Amino acid sequence: MYAVGREVTRLKPGDRVVMGFPFCGVCRNCRRGQPRYCEQGRKLMFSGYRLDGSSPLKRKSGESLAGRFFQRSSWATHTLAPERQLAKVPDGIDHDLFGPLGCSISTGAGTVLNELRSAPGSSLVIFGAGAVGLSAVMAARLTGLTTIIAVAKEAHRLALARELGATHALQPGSTLLDAIKDLTGGGADYAIESKSGANLVAEACQALGVLGVCAMVGGAKPTAEVRLNHPDMLLHGKRLIGILGGGQTPDFLLTLMHLQSQGRFPLERLVRWYDFADINQAIDNSDAGAVVKPILRIA
Repeated sequence: MYAVGREVTRLKPGDRVVMGFPFCGVCRNCRRGQPRYCEQGRKLMFSGYRLDGSSPLKRKSGESLAGRFFQRSSWATHTLAPERQLAKVPDGIDHDLFGPLGCSISTGAGTVLNELRSAPGSSLVIFGAGAVGLSAVMAARLTGLTTIIAVAKEAHRLALARELGATHALQPGSTLLDAIKDLTGGGADYAIESKSGANLVAEACQALGVLGVCAMVGGAKPTAEVRLNHPDMLLHGKRLIGILGGGQTPDFLLTLMHLQSQGRFPLERLVRWYDFADINQAIDNSDAGAVVKPILRIA
């Protein structure tokens, strides 16, 4: 059963969509084009309920059930979602491929394309070669960046990064910073720290040259702290910025879909499909680093 609400104007029953992050659309940050920093964002994503406290789901007893994770819930064959967080999938494009666009893929790509907006001829070093880092590599290839350095422990991930557009691939070690400075003529113009839980922000800032910008996008524990050298940051005019979701909007999700269909953003290189019955195998493969982005299919 497919239906749209009476106030929906952009979509019709049967349209294929990709679901992005939820946002209220009326707060100060939403109005100035920054919906990823919606003032109601945390409540919309994690409370399990709508902003008015209601939920479309109830237990048999009639008790309201928290079923609005990210305003769409999970592991469901049907759901309800606000129109404003949906991007319509164009005709002729593989719908199944774009489930991951809503988080890691758009975060990595958007950090490069929406937030850093590098000048032609610049250099970028990306710490981490997971879904976020490799998406950043693919996006960087679309820009005027001429030096794109991927840093990761896993040799097979570095090989994939080179295939996707990295000009250089390095493994962590005592000579890493020296190698980055040699490749960039004294330090990178931009750095992205995308490691999940590793918190290599300090190293990413050290890899910058004068007036360099470090984008902090990787996950970390709630109690994690960053220790930076004050003179290094101050005297060299370096900047550290936090980036949430890569400036994602429904329009940006649509852009990535078009780029993939044109062969310019090869998202399919990161993906492996699994039947829903094989969910545990998908999780194990992801944890082991055997797959970058598993996608579950519900028959």
